[in-house]
Amino acid sequence: DQPIHRPEEHPEVALLPSPLGAFSLKPNREAVSLSKLRQQFEALFGVPFKPTITLFNEVLYKLMGTGRTVKAVECYEEMRASGVRPNLTTFSFLIKCLLRMGQPERARSLLREMVGLGLQPTTFQAALIFHAYCRRLQVEEAEAFLSEITRILRIRLNYVYYSSLIFAYHRRREYSQVFSVFDRMQAAGFAADTETCNYVLTSLFEIGEYVEAARFFERMRQQGVR
Repeated sequence: DQPIHRPEEHPEVALLPSPLGAFSLKPNREAVSLSKLRQQFEALFGVPFKPTITLFNEVLYKLMGTGRTVKAVECYEEMRASGVRPNLTTFSFLIKCLLRMGQPERARSLLREMVGLGLQPTTFQAALIFHAYCRRLQVEEAEAFLSEITRILRIRLNYVYYSSLIFAYHRRREYSQVFSVFDRMQAAGFAADTETCNYVLTSLFEIGEYVEAARFFERMRQQGVR
C-alpha cells in the first residue's frame, strides 16, 4: 500500500510510510480509533501496541480528509497524553482542522506551543491562520498576529500577507487602510500583483478620487502589472 501523505499539499514536511499506517489506514477506508486499532493489533500480533508519530500523523490526515475535525483534535490530545512528541506535520494538520472548525485563535496558540517544543513555525502555517483572520474580516486580530509573526515567531513575510490584509480592509470599506497597507507593502520591497492593485484602484473609485485612480492605473501599466 502507498502512504496516504500528499506531498504537494504539505511541501515543507515529509511523511514517511509506516507499516502500522498501512495496517490501519488503507486508501478509501474510514479511519479507525486508536483504541480499536490497539485491540486489533495486539490480538493479531500478540505484542504491545506502541503508536508512533508517523501513525498519529496518518490518523490525523485521514480524519482531516474525511471532515472529522473534532476527532482529529481528540487524536492530537491522545497523542500528547501518550507521550508522543508532535512534529511539523502534526501541527500543519491540526492547524487546518481548527481553522475548518472556525477557531483561528486556538490554531494561533499552536504556534506558541510549537515554539515551546523547540519547533520553528513555518510561513505556510502562519499564513493559513493569517488568511483565516482576513477572510473573516477580523482586521484587528490580523494586524496583531502580523506583529507576532515578525517580532516573536520571526517568520519572514511575503507579499501575500499584505494582499490578504488589503482584501479584508477593502471588504470592510475601510479604504484609508487599504492605501496604508499598500504603502507598507511597497516600503517592505514587495511588488503588488494584479488583484491587489485592483483593490487599491476600486478603493480610489469608491472615494471619488478619479484622477488619482487614473494615475495609479498608469503606474500599474508602467510597472508591468497586467
